[in-house]
Amino acid sequence: MGKNLCAICGRPAWGAKAEREWWSPESWKRDLVRGPFCIYHHPDHEAKKEEFWRILAENLDVWAHESPFGITNGFLDTTLKDFSNFVFPEGRGFPGASFQIGYFLGAIFNGDADFSGARFAGPAEFRGAEFRGGANFLGTSLGLGVFREARFGGDVDFREARMGAADFVWARFCGPASFAGVEFLGSAKFVLASFKSTACFAGASFSGEAEFIGSFFYDLADFTEASFGAKGDFRMANFYKRSLFVRARFSAEAGFFGTSFRKLADFSGSTLLGEADFSLAKFSRSAIFQGAEFRQKPDFTLTKFGRNPVFPAEKG
Repeated sequence: MGKNLCAICGRPAWGAKAEREWWSPESWKRDLVRGPFCIYHHPDHEAKKEEFWRILAENLDVWAHESPFGITNGFLDTTLKDFSNFVFPEGRGFPGASFQIGYFLGAIFNGDADFSGARFAGPAEFRGAEFRGGANFLGTSLGLGVFREARFGGDVDFREARMGAADFVWARFCGPASFAGVEFLGSAKFVLASFKSTACFAGASFSGEAEFIGSFFYDLADFTEASFGAKGDFRMANFYKRSLFVRARFSAEAGFFGTSFRKLADFSGSTLLGEADFSLAKFSRSAIFQGAEFRQKPDFTLTKFGRNPVFPAEKG
């Protein structure tokens, strides 16, 4: 890029030279980049706050509920709205906005990010994004939600959202995360995701395979009345506090091979219609299956129980 052009996108530079992390589309990881940056990519979100939102508003009406929407990337199809690696100051959000494709790869949101009620007809690409405040996706509709390796620093609210396929692989949630009542219409991947605070999936509906393989739940994990239409895969997951699967429904295989439950694990009233694999799982405290319905004989091969488990009463 030229001396007075943004090191990321080539727009005119704004402010002093700086150093920042960005999500490289070539290496697909975070790298350090030094140089001049445009107002969209400059990391000094405090200094540029008012000017950023004014310039953004001059270039597009981001709060009009109509398409096209976003900053167009000239090298790609104009239906792709590209906010990749933008550094958003606190201020106006995107509630109720309509996107054909929303590209926020590596974007940094300072303050709360508000996408409540927004509609993404196609992919919503937040791979590697960083939410330093809250992330509000209440009632949002996403054709495809990609949050792989995203970092959520505050409260996360996806309640009542609708997603096609969802990718939260390696995502990090530092504050409470609520997916209560979410409809996952495709596969939902939370492989190796980390939840530092409460994780609520109460009443969530998984139509495709739900993958929580190797995930870490450091606080309450609530799957009360969650519905799994395909395989619910919790192999090698780690539950450090209470895990609630009360009245959860597994229509296909329930996979808990090698899963670690450090505190109470409550499956009371749950329905498991397919194979239920708890082999090599470890229950350090109480394991409650009272009132649970197993349509097939569950597999507890080499399962360890720290206390006597509570199983459904045998039918006479």
